[in-house]
Amino acid sequence: MRRKIFIILVLELVVLTGLINCFAQVNSIVAKVNNEIITLDDLDQYSQMLLRKKNKQILDTSELGLKKEALKRLIEDKLILQKAKEEDIEAPQSWLENKIEQLASNHKDRESFYDSLKKQGLTITYLKERLSQQYLIKEIINRKVKSEVSVLPGKIEQFYKKNKEKFQSLPRAIFFIAKGKNKKDLEDMSVFIKKEGIEEAVKKYKDKLSEISSYLNQLQEPLSAALESLQDRQHLIKRINNLYYLIYRKKIEPPQALSLSEAQDSIYKHLWQKKFSEKFDQWVNNLKKDAVIKVYSFLNSQKK
Repeated sequence: MRRKIFIILVLELVVLTGLINCFAQVNSIVAKVNNEIITLDDLDQYSQMLLRKKNKQILDTSELGLKKEALKRLIEDKLILQKAKEEDIEAPQSWLENKIEQLASNHKDRESFYDSLKKQGLTITYLKERLSQQYLIKEIINRKVKSEVSVLPGKIEQFYKKNKEKFQSLPRAIFFIAKGKNKKDLEDMSVFIKKEGIEEAVKKYKDKLSEISSYLNQLQEPLSAALESLQDRQHLIKRINNLYYLIYRKKIEPPQALSLSEAQDSIYKHLWQKKFSEKFDQWVNNLKKDAVIKVYSFLNSQKK
């Protein structure tokens, strides 16, 4: 009997030790930013988030590369949040409630909303905390970076003159289209077009044939592919999903040079984003210089 009790105690101790080791591994510290820590669990969660977003800025998507990028951003987030708290920025309660309402409105009722949170291992308190952090980060960046960014009209004109050949309109397709479930009706229309021409067909089938003008990149892929496969004044019948389409290509206008007035919006966005990125990087680097940051190796933890 004593031997049985001893074996049970040993087994319980082994299980408990395993749980403690697992907990310690997940919560092991991988970095310290001033007085705040980043755990391996934080790093894993953030890495998975980056992977789900498939962020184009992440060039190295290997596990180690992903972890390094995630740790870099986590450290930056900590510094930005700390700065926001120094400025006594707080997320308004009304803003948080509106955000929660927006998220809840995507579900049929409150109960299903709470159930979805539970399935993700989240609580309403945790969700509010994350939303509050998002608000703080956005607000401090608006105050310290975004408010400092401006683009003078002269810079837009200067950029346009240096890169004039790059500013061209997209190819525009002008075509006629008819659709229906009955392929035979479209085949009859096709025969008429071949005999009498598109102009007469438009008169006869004015309620069915529609003329459309659109940039190719704004059309659904099957439609744009069909137009690109045709020559001017050619047509075809193609099934897309559950409908048949008669597609007549009138012409595709080649790209045209854009004037300054036509290009200035895209130039402004480009220059503004470039300037914002530069100021943001400079601001974050200054935060890092003034901070005490200690990064511990998390490679050993990964191998355990």
